[in-house]
Amino acid sequence: MQADYALRLDALKAAGVLAAVYEESVTLRLAKGVTYRPDFMVIRANGEVQFIEVKGRRVMEEDARVKMHVAPELFPCFRFTVAHGKTVRAKKSN
Repeated sequence: MQADYALRLDALKAAGVLAAVYEESVTLRLAKGVTYRPDFMVIRANGEVQFIEVKGRRVMEEDARVKMHVAPELFPCFRFTVAHGKTVRAKKSN
């Protein structure tokens, strides 16, 4: 699933929609001893930074659900997205 999504992101980069794509390259500290490593960090052509979490099924584990709720609150300057197959849900706290 993640490899397929990487191909989609590479196509968007080739089309000029994305300036850069990084896979599992950033770790965010959410609390003492709690970190979150998104599957992808992309930089859009307009400079916006987006973190993408790819899930193979619609139901997320509790810890992933909590992290996807907390991360946008702690880092409101970034966009956080969950991708379920062809469905994408974004959350931005700004």
